[in-house]
Amino acid sequence: MSKTAQYLFYILITLLAAGALVGVYYLARRPIPPPVITETVNSTTSTLPVVTKIIRENLPARIDTVFIDNTMYEMAYHTERIERERAIVDLDIEYDERFNLFDIRADVTSFNDSIYVEKTITKTEYLPRPPIAFTADMGVGFSGLADVDPEYVSLGAGIKIVDKYRIGVFADTRLTYGLRLGVDF
Repeated sequence: MSKTAQYLFYILITLLAAGALVGVYYLARRPIPPPVITETVNSTTSTLPVVTKIIRENLPARIDTVFIDNTMYEMAYHTERIERERAIVDLDIEYDERFNLFDIRADVTSFNDSIYVEKTITKTEYLPRPPIAFTADMGVGFSGLADVDPEYVSLGAGIKIVDKYRIGVFADTRLTYGLRLGVDF
């Protein structure tokens, strides 16, 4: 493998590692939007039925005289449309004197209202950042500017406490192990 290809390979590896670290940094620093919890309260209110009493006395009637078998009978008729509050009554009354019967036809129309109420309450709950978060790091070490071959590669893992203090362990290819302590400013 030529020196140029080897340089390009190490530059590519270094750029990929740097890009990964920058990407992890920006993903970790991205603000977490607080969750929006919505509650919908539905309540239905309907009106109670209205009791409407209509009382009529001494109704004026149209009276017809009917002869059946030379016997005279009277028939009384009354037709009226009554409108009161939220009710309408179409009333037809007939009285037959011969059979002593009333015939009543009534068409009742009543208007009832129902009300549907929807109330939306939006509750916002803010979740605090966790006091302890996990961290990871990767490093590549070179011994000088003339030699592009990395001398060692290290990996580390740890925890971040209260979004400020770091404690971690690391190991590298030189069989070096250690503990890192850090503070974010």
